[in-house]
Amino acid sequence: MNIDRQDLEIENLTEVLYQLQQEILAIKNDVEKLKLTSLIEKMHLFIEKTEDQLNNVKHDMEIQKQDITQLKQAIPSARQQRRPSEYRQLKSMLQSVKQTEQVPPHSKLSKKLQPATVKVTGIKTKHN
Repeated sequence: MNIDRQDLEIENLTEVLYQLQQEILAIKNDVEKLKLTSLIEKMHLFIEKTEDQLNNVKHDMEIQKQDITQLKQAIPSARQQRRPSEYRQLKSMLQSVKQTEQVPPHSKLSKKLQPATVKVTGIKTKHN
């Protein structure tokens, strides 16, 4: 009878071990699921933050595009209102002076004012 009893105990122990193995596998699966769930949650948070940041960047880019468009529209009107540079002002002054100095050859003034001619008839010197 001892042998039958020992066989029964061995069978009970084997069954208990099998149940423990099943419980261990179930716990391992649960732990893996928890790890995956945690990892998936972290990935979702990361993706959401990244999307928010991308939306902020897109918004900033739109604002900058609007600013650039406004600047481009303002530049032509500023160019029209700009005064000529000092160099251009001086250049135009010199050109106007040159134009006023040049008298056309067939004008009334050129007929009236003939250049004076001087004839040298002799040179007098004083001797000591």
